[in-house]
Amino acid sequence: MTNVFPGYGKMQLHRIMSCLSSVKIEEKGLRFASINYIPIRMFPNRALIMLISSAISTDLSFFKRLRASGYQVCLISPDPIHFTQTAFPENINSRLAVRAAALERAVLLKNIARLQISVVDWKVEQPLFPLVCNALTRSRGQQKF
Repeated sequence: MTNVFPGYGKMQLHRIMSCLSSVKIEEKGLRFASINYIPIRMFPNRALIMLISSAISTDLSFFKRLRASGYQVCLISPDPIHFTQTAFPENINSRLAVRAAALERAVLLKNIARLQISVVDWKVEQPLFPLVCNALTRSRGQQKF
C-alpha cells in the first residue's frame, strides 16, 4: 500500500500516475484474503482512494463502507474476461460463457458506479493514463488536464 501526499493539479496527477506505474505484486508485505479486511480508518478524511482490483460481487459491501466513511474512491478494474477471452476455444458454449461473465461484470461495475465511485474498466492493452485522467476529472468535477 502506497500513499501519495495531498495535492492538486497536473503535478498531483503525475505523482499519482508515477505511483501507479511503480506498483508491483509482492509475495510478502500487506496481504488481505478479501478486500473487506482492509483497515479503512488508516486514511485521512475525504482522501481519494485508488484501488486496482478486478472486483468481485462480494466487494460491493466494501465499496459501500468506503463511501459511507466519506472517502472519494476510484476503482481501476483490469478486465480479466477480455484478457482471457482468446484462451477459450471458439464454440458456442465458450462464447455464451464469456458473454455471461462479461454481463455479470458490467452489472457489478455499474452497481459500484452508482455509489458515486469512479470506475475505470481497463482493457489491459489500453494505456492507463488517459483512462485515469478522465476518471479523475469526472469524479472531482475539474477541467481536463
